[in-house]
Amino acid sequence: MDEIKIGIIGVRLQGNDHLRALHTIITEKYFEEKISIRLMALCDIDDNLLKERKEEYPDIPYFFTDYRELLKCDDINTVYIVTPTALHHKIFLATAKAGKHIFCEKPLTDTIEKIDDMIRARDEAGIICQVGLVLRYEPIFWYIKKIYNTNKNSWGALQNIIFRDDQTKPYTGTGTHPSKWRSDPNLAYYGCLFEHSIHDIDILMWIFGDIKEVFSKVKFFAKIPPIEDSVCATFELSNGATVSLNSIWYNVEHDARNIELFFENAFLQISFSNFKRKIEIFEKGKKKLKINETKIDKLYREEMKLSSHERFWLMGYGYENIAFLRSLIEDKNATPSLEDAKKAHMVVDACYKSSKEQKLIKF
Repeated sequence: MDEIKIGIIGVRLQGNDHLRALHTIITEKYFEEKISIRLMALCDIDDNLLKERKEEYPDIPYFFTDYRELLKCDDINTVYIVTPTALHHKIFLATAKAGKHIFCEKPLTDTIEKIDDMIRARDEAGIICQVGLVLRYEPIFWYIKKIYNTNKNSWGALQNIIFRDDQTKPYTGTGTHPSKWRSDPNLAYYGCLFEHSIHDIDILMWIFGDIKEVFSKVKFFAKIPPIEDSVCATFELSNGATVSLNSIWYNVEHDARNIELFFENAFLQISFSNFKRKIEIFEKGKKKLKINETKIDKLYREEMKLSSHERFWLMGYGYENIAFLRSLIEDKNATPSLEDAKKAHMVVDACYKSSKEQKLIKF
């Protein structure tokens, strides 16, 4: 590939985050010595929003209200799909048929069969695809994976994980969530577990190994099924550890993840929100250790050979875009892959089945 020429389908919230991240990568010349990267087109059904983006990014040459017109454009070889979930599948298949590389946001779609369609389409087209399971590119989770693998012997067996993921309802049309589509089953399919805690499931398996058993309770306090707003799920990992995952959407202005890891000889407390990220480590025979996000980000940038650049203000969104672009430049498989996303989707499906049938689901 001589040049990466990008089109983005869906440019409101997450789409705008990707747009800002890519614009920063280009203007800060992250890959200038290796390849030319250009933002070529933006697409959204909201014409007024497109006008705003055109004023913000006057150098982008093409603006479309129909994704099919964007896919016809020969000046584009890479497409970001950042639309409501129900549109992912058909846009993905059309993009693959057009032979363009794909970054697709999560969740991929509503069924495993449709994900298999996407995998086949990718393989037939010979394109590179990455899924937006962004927690893998948050430095704090990279650091947890690193220290977990380094300290397995001294910390002893992982016994238990308590994982709480609470988020302001992301469909109120106000505050930090100015869209409403996530309350519409025709666009979102499902709720907090599917839309938000699929990240948590992916990161648990990425760090600690596969989930082999699931039991869950899924509830609908807002009374808009199948958009669940409360899930309590228990997992058993392949290493024998037990996980309690609580996923909540509610009316409080609070978006955070709180994770507690219990080992035989150590305890880790992880706080993760938009405003504060830190790790506290309690280890047998040692003083409590506090590690803040500034130190972790510095270590991450050193590991990823990004030290020549300033700390990326968009954190995970920035780093996952850098990783995707590197995969394109090096012509290698990107991660998280469609197969990675499929594994997380299978666990989500098992949670729904467990709650509906009131039984343990084994893989």
